[in-house]
Amino acid sequence: MNKKFINNQFVFFIEDYIVANKSELVVLLKKEIPGEELILNVSSEIPRDMPYITVTHSDYEIRIAKNRIEFFNNIIDSIDKESIQKIHSFLINNNFPYISNLGIVTRNRYIFEEDEDMNEPFKKLFSDNKIVNTQESSEIRISNIIKQDIKLDKNDVKTNNLISIFSNYQDGKNIICEYDINTKPNKENVWKKQFNNISMFIDYYEKSKNLFFEKLEKEILCDID
Repeated sequence: MNKKFINNQFVFFIEDYIVANKSELVVLLKKEIPGEELILNVSSEIPRDMPYITVTHSDYEIRIAKNRIEFFNNIIDSIDKESIQKIHSFLINNNFPYISNLGIVTRNRYIFEEDEDMNEPFKKLFSDNKIVNTQESSEIRISNIIKQDIKLDKNDVKTNNLISIFSNYQDGKNIICEYDINTKPNKENVWKKQFNNISMFIDYYEKSKNLFFEKLEKEILCDID
């Protein structure tokens, strides 16, 4: 069995908003985080999560949609806090709506040999009725949600911790594991004014994510190369 890091995804969730002057905004964004842009001419009826501005680099991608701004990093498995801070400042300086929630996802791929059982290791992670279906035609998602309250500085923040498993044969016999934490603060503008709370949330996520994957790989998938 082999492990391959896929990407990290950081999400700023906002109230529904479409940028009026998209080309001008992209020029400003690329001064902070350079890349090749793709701008779509869209109406207000666009699906909320559909990106209408994308800035792509070999190491990362930024997507701006109606209700979210996403940053994907496919190089290192730790969160790029410097880039996240640049995007946060960019949103504030360009009068985006207040940031209501945050989300972070890390994706890893575990590639099995043809004679290895993909089901057996995950019996330790999920209950027996949630075992992965490994039929070649399937792409089955199983998940487990843990709700937790955390405190960031003086702010109480509710979190949903979602662990998801996908089984498929697109790139050989493999399982994709997603580790996701998203937030719901107890009051508005927790993330708006200062980066400090966001930085603390990233630190909380990193610690939690590292503990999960360490346990997964050392105790459950203990024969990873």
